[in-house]
Amino acid sequence: MSRRAGTATAPAAGHPSADLTYRATRAAVNGDHATYTHKVDPGRAYRIATEVGMRLPLHATAAGLALLSCLPEQEAAALLDSMALTALTARTVTSRRALEKKLAVARADGYATDYEEHEQAICSLAVPVLDSEGYPVGAVSVSALTFLVSPEELRTFADDVRVAAADVARRL
Repeated sequence: MSRRAGTATAPAAGHPSADLTYRATRAAVNGDHATYTHKVDPGRAYRIATEVGMRLPLHATAAGLALLSCLPEQEAAALLDSMALTALTARTVTSRRALEKKLAVARADGYATDYEEHEQAICSLAVPVLDSEGYPVGAVSVSALTFLVSPEELRTFADDVRVAAADVARRL
């Protein structure tokens, strides 16, 4: 198993892997937020402080963006209408127009990223978990520290995270 594959599949399979390199999580939609439902930390000194049950803003996290990008258009628009696009860092997208562009890219790519949009020094890539009707019920994500992973390298995790999201979807 590759280091990235171990990272991505560990939360999908529900057990930690000694081969983890980066933090892996699963999240589900909870109103206008996403909530972590599973977390697996890497076997290295650097750890990202998150907890199961932690609420995540949809507009500023890869998991939230992945979920928003797959919602039916009217449902996504209603959620966006109700959300305050609050800046959490200097890189947080706070314009509705810019957010809609970011969601269109996520929809086309099949995954979403955030690079220091939720927290400084943290980047994430997330793939939505879709139910049998194609509705987003969660997301699988991998996160790392930005001094370890460039934006380009972050995107190389997409295939492994897609495999993990598909594994979770099959278990629904």
